Amino acid sequence: MPPGVAFPISPGGTHVWVDGEWFWNGRTYTWRDGYWANPLDGQIWIQGSWKKRRSGWYWHQGHWKK
Repeated sequence: MPPGVAFPISPGGTHVWVDGEWFWNGRTYTWRDGYWANPLDGQIWIQGSWKKRRSGWYWHQGHWKK
């Protein structure tokens, strides 16, 4: 979570925090704030990360994984 972003109180015991992340809007990367989510059974949140390829760096978005 970037500095200055308030971390809200969890809405319930089964909710997990999904970190804010960058996403590609078709022209540029834009920041999306984090949020509380109630995952489906057995799923975990895999946080996004920057990846390098020959053409430069790109953001690999976070996702749910079973």
